[in-house]
Amino acid sequence: MVWGPNLEHAARLYNINIFATTLSVVGSLFMCFCCIKAPSPRNVSLKLISVIAASDLVYSITNILSAFQDPDSSVVSPLCVVEGFLRFWTFEFSLFFASCISILCYKTCSFNTTFNQEAFFKKCVSIGTLLCLGLGLL
Repeated sequence: MVWGPNLEHAARLYNINIFATTLSVVGSLFMCFCCIKAPSPRNVSLKLISVIAASDLVYSITNILSAFQDPDSSVVSPLCVVEGFLRFWTFEFSLFFASCISILCYKTCSFNTTFNQEAFFKKCVSIGTLLCLGLGLL
């Protein structure tokens, strides 16, 4: 428990969490919208950013779902299991794709002409999905 036996500030923490999550949903929706409305030649970095934005959107929505759960319940609900899995999976997915962006930046800045960005993106999606799903199921 965050506040110990003193729960007088728990409502304030709950309100701050809901406010921050709402801002995160709005920001993620804005990023997704900007990535969709981007100019026609979509490069790999824009695709990676859009994957991170979509992952952050799902993470924020699962954070809002946790507000509807009863913390005193002794029974683990299916909603809680799904919410926990989605929260972990999308968090790991965002971290993985942030690493992919740093690798892409290094490869493009090192003037490596043999680097195929589209193949790199496809590998990132397949490896990231399998790795994060595997970790989430564990």
